[in-house]
Amino acid sequence: MIEIIKSANVFILTLFVFLFSGLPIFRLFQIKDWLFSRVLADYFHLRGRKYILNKKDFLVLLIIFTYFIFSKLFFQAFYTFGFIFLNFADFFSLFEFNPFNLLIFLSIFPLIFLKRNLLRTVKLTPKALMLFSMFFFLNFLFIYLAYNFYDFNYFFVFYLFLLISYTQIFLFSLALSLFDLMVSPYLFYLRKKVKNKLKNLNIKKIVIVGSYGKSTTKEFLNHLLKDKKVFSLPPRLNHEYVILKYLLKNSLQDFEYLVLELGSYFLGNIRWICKGIIPDFVFITGITKQHYFLFGENIKNIIYGEGIEAVIEMEKGKVFINTNHDYFGVLKEELEKIVKNKEIEIITYGKKGDYSYEILFPYEEKTVFKLIAKGEEHILETNLIYPPQIENLVGAISFILEEKILSLEEINEKIKNLKMPQGFFKKIKYKNLTIFDDSYNANLRGVLEGIKFLEKSNFEKKVVIFNGILELGKEMKVVYENLAKEFLKFDFVLFTDKEEYKFFRKILKEKAVFIENQKDLDRFLNNLKEKSGIFIFNRFPSHIKLNLENEENSLY
Repeated sequence: MIEIIKSANVFILTLFVFLFSGLPIFRLFQIKDWLFSRVLADYFHLRGRKYILNKKDFLVLLIIFTYFIFSKLFFQAFYTFGFIFLNFADFFSLFEFNPFNLLIFLSIFPLIFLKRNLLRTVKLTPKALMLFSMFFFLNFLFIYLAYNFYDFNYFFVFYLFLLISYTQIFLFSLALSLFDLMVSPYLFYLRKKVKNKLKNLNIKKIVIVGSYGKSTTKEFLNHLLKDKKVFSLPPRLNHEYVILKYLLKNSLQDFEYLVLELGSYFLGNIRWICKGIIPDFVFITGITKQHYFLFGENIKNIIYGEGIEAVIEMEKGKVFINTNHDYFGVLKEELEKIVKNKEIEIITYGKKGDYSYEILFPYEEKTVFKLIAKGEEHILETNLIYPPQIENLVGAISFILEEKILSLEEINEKIKNLKMPQGFFKKIKYKNLTIFDDSYNANLRGVLEGIKFLEKSNFEKKVVIFNGILELGKEMKVVYENLAKEFLKFDFVLFTDKEEYKFFRKILKEKAVFIENQKDLDRFLNNLKEKSGIFIFNRFPSHIKLNLENEENSLY
């Protein structure tokens, strides 16, 4: 019975630790796809350090410092609190509560109330539940071991150290490592099952990789191949576990094409899954410094990790490479080393290459462009208006022409009415505002393209809403300084992060506007009376959204 009561006490102490400092760390890891490298990358971002070294940590460190220097103050505080305790001593003794345990117990309820919004954001997936259990157990175990020491001083200081974010990051990373170790045999098993399943099917496998443009290219391929039997995952589902499970639970028997996009956050990520899904065709849509920190701040690592790894397991087939990025020369050189002595053909597309294009007439609702397909010129028309999308469309067209699936006349008809899923680049017209929503675009190349697009547009006022670029590592300050100079071309630049606002304001001055909450955004939009163009980069924080329909926040 005593052991049960002791365990209950330790459970309460552990719950307090989790709510106080473990929950924010747990949610941060979940947002970052459970990758320590992505959490670490945030530390080098302007907004990142507040997650890891915050006011709570400073408070705990101050308490530890005060405890060692002015220990009598603590004993006096516990003595005073003890008067309350003594009034209920008989009752609390049943639970082995001492004044400290009682204080923690009473603090849990207001803490749950304060953390209610953060608790609501946690997604209860099977993986999240397993990681929570392991994370909570590790905290419980360490507190239980410390609790068994009779020296309260030792336990008190140890407990305070558990409340620091860095300690919780260490413990969660330990839980994550144990989890990865446990599930890795299962992932290998799933990959083998997928490999065996695909081996017995007459299905052509198309894998799309790169730093940007993957989802768009996939959607264009799906559209152009819609008269064929095509199997494709929903947009932006590109994690290896999700892909493997999805392929195993669905029948692929009668499909002609399998179209997959693969994301990567570390070297070996894409190669691992391509050992189970050996591609017949690979698209490398372009390389940029997105996730620069995650690949050791080495561009050649990104070229391999987000591109070439998809080709390594191939013995024959075709690789389609976008030429319109800064690292095409290095990419092609490295790729030629890999495909040497293999039956693999390299096809290039973009502003130059085997399939190149030139935008002739960019209208408000459509684009007329010239396609040069292996030396032959053709005039095509599409309802797309954003140049980066035309680039990805040409990539998809190059595949269709290479495989002789459709004629140019058939292609031209199909691309006149392209429909993109929710979350892709979208033009919204509302009152006097034209909003270009590219909020799922979080890479540097996309931001630069968006700047060019807005600069050429015809508006009385031009506004950028910038929600930041993550995982640039030490390159961030240089990148942001260069972006600030580009943003000077516009009338206003809105920021939703205070640290980023402070950084950009040094260069942008009065053009920089801080949007702290929904009312700030609504008020700003309401005050724009001129014909205005607004370009949105990256997603808004959860407490802010583009609210155009709510009568309370009407733009009138």
